[in-house]
Amino acid sequence: MVVDVMVDKYNHSRRTFIRSVGAIGVGGIAALAGCSSSKNGDGSGGKTADKIVFYNAGSLKDDPGTKKNIDRFQKKTGIKVDVNEVPWSNLKTTLITQWRNEGTKVDAFNGPTWWLADFVAANWVEPLGLSDSHMKKYPKNLRKLVTFDGKVYMAP
Repeated sequence: MVVDVMVDKYNHSRRTFIRSVGAIGVGGIAALAGCSSSKNGDGSGGKTADKIVFYNAGSLKDDPGTKKNIDRFQKKTGIKVDVNEVPWSNLKTTLITQWRNEGTKVDAFNGPTWWLADFVAANWVEPLGLSDSHMKKYPKNLRKLVTFDGKVYMAP
């Protein structure tokens, strides 16, 4: 799963990360942070970053699927993914603290769909703009879990 937050000039590469991992079948990545800087709000006006920051629930050594998808993304794009491994029990608090303090950049994170409404309401995440053809690859019930107010915020 994946989402989008915090305004800066690099969100286009963040969306590229989400779309890439979604397209290669990541099943557990859950949220991209980075509000759009383009005029039309789709991130297309952003510059490409040389790295993004990803918060993972737990250690990548115990999450080989996410590790493999990060490696594939880095190879495909040349963008480095800096991984912060946070215990599951602390992940939501860590993310909220980062966003409230506008401190360390959070570009993407691995988290559950039930956090989505809170994050959308706080204006910490943006819709991803994933295509209908991409989303139709997934069961309707899963699509509902990653959609809020008719917009897709997380990539299955």
